[in-house]
Amino acid sequence: MSAEISTFSTHPHERRTIVLKFGGSVLAREDDIASAVHECYRWVREGWSVVAVVSAIGDTTDRLVAAASSYGHDPSSHAAAALVATGETVSAAHLWLGCDRAGIDAVSADPREIGLRVEGPATDARPVSVDDAALRALLRRHAVVVVPGFFGVDGGGRIALLGRGGSDLTAVLVAHALGARCRLVKDVPGLFEHDPARPGPFARRYATITFADAERIDGAILQRKALAYAMQHAFPFEVGAAAQAEASLVGAEETRFAGERAHARLRVALLGFGVVGRGVWQHLARQRHAFEVVGAAVRSPKRHSDAIAPRLLKCDAVLLAADESSDVVVETIGGLTVARAAVKVALRRGADVVTANKTLLAHHGAELAQLAEESGARIYASAAVGGAAPMLETAARLREQGVARVEAVLNGTTNFVLGARASGVSFDDAVAEAQALGFAESDPSADLSGADAEEKLRILCRAAFGCDPDLCTTHGLDRHATVRGSERLVARAILIDGSLVASIAVEELRPTHPLLSAQGVWNQAVFTLQSGESVPVSGKGAGRFPTAEAVLADLFDAHRARAERLRAERPHAQLAGGVA
Repeated sequence: MSAEISTFSTHPHERRTIVLKFGGSVLAREDDIASAVHECYRWVREGWSVVAVVSAIGDTTDRLVAAASSYGHDPSSHAAAALVATGETVSAAHLWLGCDRAGIDAVSADPREIGLRVEGPATDARPVSVDDAALRALLRRHAVVVVPGFFGVDGGGRIALLGRGGSDLTAVLVAHALGARCRLVKDVPGLFEHDPARPGPFARRYATITFADAERIDGAILQRKALAYAMQHAFPFEVGAAAQAEASLVGAEETRFAGERAHARLRVALLGFGVVGRGVWQHLARQRHAFEVVGAAVRSPKRHSDAIAPRLLKCDAVLLAADESSDVVVETIGGLTVARAAVKVALRRGADVVTANKTLLAHHGAELAQLAEESGARIYASAAVGGAAPMLETAARLREQGVARVEAVLNGTTNFVLGARASGVSFDDAVAEAQALGFAESDPSADLSGADAEEKLRILCRAAFGCDPDLCTTHGLDRHATVRGSERLVARAILIDGSLVASIAVEELRPTHPLLSAQGVWNQAVFTLQSGESVPVSGKGAGRFPTAEAVLADLFDAHRARAERLRAERPHAQLAGGVA
């Protein structure tokens, strides 16, 4: 095993921060946690640190209020507040678990941990302060920090509520303390001149609205205390729906109506229905407002007729990819022959392609990119490298700043095997356990030899440097080597005198090395810029849920891009003459 040789800047690249608030209308039931996870991941992929403020799920608050009332006509207000606040605490734990399953680095922090202090009545308190330093420390270590909304802690250490709709206030308070962007995620894409679900004239959405005008519209969407706090501190915030680009900016200098919205669903052809394909299908089934699956190519239609309508099942992946009925083709077949033919025919007709196929991209990426450029299509491939760790997005974003070096743990299987070996498990048993857990293929040779990591590194180099390595040496795991626990299969690419030199090898890392935090199936990369700054990225790199999460995120990107094209053809925002 070689010794690690690199050093890292002590001044990590600062990420932007956004506070997202998920209310009860968005989290109507536990299944809706998945949508909140998707939204958190969307912003993480775009390079943001996320604070997710959550309300209780569905009618939990009403049930808890009723439970507190059952103790008599005049129960202790602080005891009742402590009971009611458990709804938000449980919701925060659900979102933390959902992020972890999807492979997103998250943690939950309650108001005591972030010093959210309040004063006043136990059921209608006022905010006093937030320990922004504690929050920043958590954000430096995690991509997502989940905070239960609606309550804080008073001077006596007791829980006090911020009034109905108080999670809005929590979000605005936290965002203001951090100097962060703030978006209240609702079940509508912004503020409207009147309820869009009510019969009558078409309800126009506000692109921007002043605080004064926001005060005069129906208060059912925004908590008044949150709006008042934002007004007092001249702090603009956004109101919008999950997964959508547009939102209403509250606190703007002028009030303007948005142009007409684009409602078209993205039509999806799904190629393959294995572990990842089935996971993507389940996500799409919950997102019918945005996606319509028009066909699924499978080897044996009878095996899957219980999960997908038989009329959608097709045997020929290439024919389905060629069918003009889809806007985007999702390739989860793997391999080269059929996958390459299907992707090529889809790109030639101008359909976008989403793929997790690193082998296809590593060997035929240039050819496919040329086809996409000629037809105006786009290839989305986030899941091909890093799983839920947004490595390709980060690489592409940093490329203009000048990347000098990339060092990464790119293979979850080898990471898992090394960890198991360090705990005393034999090599063969460690591999068998990885296979049983779905982290390794039935034939794990590509993982263990380093070939899988090499393919991913080549794709990552194209995104970060715009070219393949000039030289790449690859060494996999040695089944007889002693493993102490500080070893990782490190993929490295460095610019040396204008040449890009790459390597894959097991290295024993020093205790402070950032890649040492990649445990189990977690992947991690550190991009070092020419300025000396370092940018870390982490996430689960193997398994059904992280891969399906990345594929779905690509689909949402494709959906937003299509909606943006449609919006460009519609009228621009109109200046509103005030709110009656």
